[in-house]
Amino acid sequence: MWESCSTIVFARLKQQIIIIIIQLAALKLLYAWRDKIAREEDESTRHVYVLPDLLLIHLAELLLKDPQGIRACCKLVPELVEKNLEEIHRLLIQAIEKPLVVLRYLLFITNNVNN
Repeated sequence: MWESCSTIVFARLKQQIIIIIIQLAALKLLYAWRDKIAREEDESTRHVYVLPDLLLIHLAELLLKDPQGIRACCKLVPELVEKNLEEIHRLLIQAIEKPLVVLRYLLFITNNVNN
């Protein structure tokens, strides 16, 4: 009984950790993109015209998998977000896929050590 309960708790914890790692990867990619675009467009150093902080965090949390979802989650879509919607979408997909490769490898090693 205890073993099966702890296995379930451990599985849920692993899942939450994976989601957090992916969200952090998305945040990092979006932050770098925003900085690059702000410099190219010579926008505010606070980046509020490119992608406001709250929207940046919101996009990283939601991990939307299609451009329409990205557009729909914004009350007002900033002009540079609309202009670069496909690139933002690509970055979110990259954030989802890249950490998963590393995590699968780590889980494979962990499972083989425990067996």
